Amino acid sequence: MKKILHISKYVFFSSLFLTISCNKEIEKSSINVDFKITPIHYKKSKRDPNQYHKKGIEEMADYQFEIRKRITDKSPTYKKGYLFEEFKKAVETKKRYSSAKTLNPVFTDRGPANVPGRTRGIAIDPTDNKRWFLGTVSGGVWLTEDEGVTWKNLTDNAIPNLSTSTIVISPQDKNTLYVGTGEPFGNLGAVGGAGLFKTINGGTTWTSLSNSATFGDVGRIIINPTNKNNVVVAATKGIFRTTDGGLTWTQTYISPNSSNWVQDLDFEPSNFNIQYGSVGNFGLVKSIDGGVTWSTIFDRAIFNSSHSRFETSVSPLDPNTLFVSVYTPNSQATIGVNTDFYVSRDKGVTFTNLKTSGSAVAANLLTGQGWYDNIILAHPYDANVFYVGGVAVFKVTIVGENFVSSSIASGYDSAQINNEVHVDQHGMEFILGSNQQFRILLANDGGFYSTSFNTDPGNTEGDWSDIAIGKNSTQFYGATKQNGADNYLAGAQDNGTWISFGNNSSSLKNYQTILGGDGFEVIWHYNKPGNYIGTSQNYGLVGRFINNVGALANFTESGNSAVAPFYAKLSNADNNPDVVFAVTMSGVWRSTDFAGSWNLTPIIDGFKPSFSSSLNVEVSTADPNVVWAGGAMTEDGFTSLHVSEDNGQTFTKTNTFDNPKNDHSLNISGIGTSFIERKRAYALFSAQGAAKILKTEDLGVTWTDISGFAGTAKTGFPDVAVHSILEMPFDKDIIWAGTDIGIFETTNGGLNWSLINNFIPVAVYDMKIVNDQVVISTYGRGIWSATLTQLANYTLP
Repeated sequence: MKKILHISKYVFFSSLFLTISCNKEIEKSSINVDFKITPIHYKKSKRDPNQYHKKGIEEMADYQFEIRKRITDKSPTYKKGYLFEEFKKAVETKKRYSSAKTLNPVFTDRGPANVPGRTRGIAIDPTDNKRWFLGTVSGGVWLTEDEGVTWKNLTDNAIPNLSTSTIVISPQDKNTLYVGTGEPFGNLGAVGGAGLFKTINGGTTWTSLSNSATFGDVGRIIINPTNKNNVVVAATKGIFRTTDGGLTWTQTYISPNSSNWVQDLDFEPSNFNIQYGSVGNFGLVKSIDGGVTWSTIFDRAIFNSSHSRFETSVSPLDPNTLFVSVYTPNSQATIGVNTDFYVSRDKGVTFTNLKTSGSAVAANLLTGQGWYDNIILAHPYDANVFYVGGVAVFKVTIVGENFVSSSIASGYDSAQINNEVHVDQHGMEFILGSNQQFRILLANDGGFYSTSFNTDPGNTEGDWSDIAIGKNSTQFYGATKQNGADNYLAGAQDNGTWISFGNNSSSLKNYQTILGGDGFEVIWHYNKPGNYIGTSQNYGLVGRFINNVGALANFTESGNSAVAPFYAKLSNADNNPDVVFAVTMSGVWRSTDFAGSWNLTPIIDGFKPSFSSSLNVEVSTADPNVVWAGGAMTEDGFTSLHVSEDNGQTFTKTNTFDNPKNDHSLNISGIGTSFIERKRAYALFSAQGAAKILKTEDLGVTWTDISGFAGTAKTGFPDVAVHSILEMPFDKDIIWAGTDIGIFETTNGGLNWSLINNFIPVAVYDMKIVNDQVVISTYGRGIWSATLTQLANYTLP
């Protein structure tokens, strides 16, 4: 066993962003804490930003994809719309289910207020330009009626954990809105949408347009300005049209093959009959009859056969002018590595590939992330100008057949203006003012921003404002709290690791950022409030804080993508807090001094899964000497979970599970342990039809399915992904399971399950008991806690 001491000082780590805060104004409002924290600083990536590298959302999309399929299958077998169908079943089951054991948890939104989370869709009230609706990736639809000063969620108990990524409002009727679910980009479709939802009362209630569930993930919706019932939808299966408000639909364009998802729609502002559709890996199509028929106007085979994602925008000033931004992978773009821009001056009859007088690298405005970050918006008053969002935001001006660009929101590039605006852009709209002034609204991974009204908005330092404070739609993977205080620590997709102080965390509380990149699992030392650990992207990066001073504390394999999972996992037991565990393909890394130094316990026999991010490690609170680790379980026994009884110094391979109904060769999606019995543990799985929760009472010698999928009895457990599990320390038969559609509870050890219906139906990735609370990490609605009176007198074993 090789001992490594690897506590780095303020080092340069090559693939993560400098972190203090996602926004300068947020930073100022966040530092009012009880004591000073020294956050961890590290340099921006030194890699070539114009080359393709997987970003966090793509790595996590791969994770979502892999846990939802059997190892031998090519892809998940869930049907489109399954999440909403399972949610409806759960609601009906809850009506019929009652239990003598009643916990009555009190759920509290713990924020953070200043970490808004990924946003894609924007809709502006046509009668009130201070009233905006936003569609978030997994936090539902949000409304502001005061230009972003305050926000409220409109879909918490109406639309379960769905990506409400595109939204439109009727210019004819401001109370009629349509929301499209899912994300038709790469492996993001693995989670899946459920078609369209509609409201006719401004979001008070929502109706599922259930006949739209088979469309696939929805990329864009357009609505006839003069007919609120005439809607056209772009989705993975093609283009669909309704004239009766969604009661019936006609498919008017069929995607050429499974890779040709329709990802964008646009129309001529003064003529709804003229429409343009963007078909991935194919080109552009056009309709001149309001979406009834379509013809190809841009075939990538003619221009560049490697073109992939297209986005369009019609000039409001000159409807003959159509702007197109195109992402091309593998540095195969015609002009700018991954980026090409085209313009048509004749409504799509001909196209000009805009050139640049500069270098190809400088012209690469979309970068290698343009498969996901790609949005274009025509200038409202100048037919030679458009705005484009990739990682950053640019103003692009056409001069002849060339284009010149200037960065107006640079996404942490200190050499450019407005570098406080978050990276990764997904939506842009403008609001017109007087005297040719207008403002730009911007949706991105960090939330929502706006410029001031200006004739050249965004093009001066400080012109952008973060206006999504309180829109709590952050995607958290792990969270915990300080022992004895309502202070919380959590790691988030896109937004790093955040901490709160003041003993008063709520939905209005600002947190302080301590570690950048994509944040993952966290640990707060149970006995030392100034000591805590966060993890981040780049395969096992560990940030360690001692007396609130941070430094990187990586183990030898940190940063090695060949062995370390992107989705970093950590574990310890609160009754043995100094001993911390991490996991890689090589085995389990163990620290006895709270990540000060690390030892590797190699595991060779049947340990390595096919996908590293499914690796997990969990410590038993009943007996901290018992440690579980692994990433997959196969029926042939080739891969299985491993267990240690000597505090992680040696591990033994456990037996596998033979499912008589379905092949149980699966990546795991979680591990749980018991507060009561040292030999008891739980393994979680997420493939369609698979046993979702296996329980062992004998350290893995035998396993039993308690979710009901391996037997004949129906238990009420949903056929959706499961991410977390929590056995109550006061009753072994009361178990909570965090799923894609909320928390399910059993009070009889798994014989029956029901949805906890006084909590929002959102994905729950982590649950942890500290004091009298269950700390809940939601993937789309921030950090929550559930206070239980039964935990009031709980003490650690």
